[in-house]
Amino acid sequence: MKSLIAFVVALSAGHAWACSCSNVLDSFPKNGATNVPTNVVIRVLNGFAVEEQPFRLERLPDGAEVEVQVRRGPGSRLFSVTPVTKLEANTTYTVSSRNLTTQSTFTTGALEDHDTPAKPEFKSAAYAYTPSFDSCGDRRLWTLRIEGGDDATTAKDELLVLVHGQDSTDPAQAIGVTRFAAPTLDVGVCGDNFDPPSGDSFTLGLQVMDLAGNVSEVSNGRPIRASCAAVPGELFAMLGLLCFARRRSLKK
Repeated sequence: MKSLIAFVVALSAGHAWACSCSNVLDSFPKNGATNVPTNVVIRVLNGFAVEEQPFRLERLPDGAEVEVQVRRGPGSRLFSVTPVTKLEANTTYTVSSRNLTTQSTFTTGALEDHDTPAKPEFKSAAYAYTPSFDSCGDRRLWTLRIEGGDDATTAKDELLVLVHGQDSTDPAQAIGVTRFAAPTLDVGVCGDNFDPPSGDSFTLGLQVMDLAGNVSEVSNGRPIRASCAAVPGELFAMLGLLCFARRRSLKK
């Protein structure tokens, strides 16, 4: 029995304990987007660990560089890359940076966008917890269900979701950001996009932001679960082996 326990413990310890994350960044508008408003503000997601990040915006096909202003925000999980002058209509541009996962290329339409997005309705959040034995830590994931926000002129893939703590409505105070088309809040992996409040539960509100930076009203607040009982997969395996060994010993 002792040798079996030692084997299972060694198996669990065999996981890599080192955790290495590069500063993976993701741009918005998405690569290949068309009919982008000429007053677009480019957003770069998951820039929490990057204090200063050079971004380059070029017009295609001639490669002329467009002057931009870069600032962190809204919230701590975004960079805003704002062209100093509005972009030309029906023109293709590319934004690049050494940390972007892909070089993003998009094409403008003919118009600016000054319309406020529709207010979203926060329906639910499914919580999942995955324990870890390495130094990256445990993973906590919330999958959000949202209705509204998009409308006849704004598609889901043209919206970001800003996440607010209780009683917060200021975009600058957002504690998380996710894409509206696949809204998840992730903590404990490379590319975290959420700074959860402390406690076993908390209330969140959601606000959508379009390509031009227009923001909706904040949704209804919804209490969110932030903990659950979980047992590491290796521990389940250990318990299974021990139970099997125990049953074998009883039969003898």
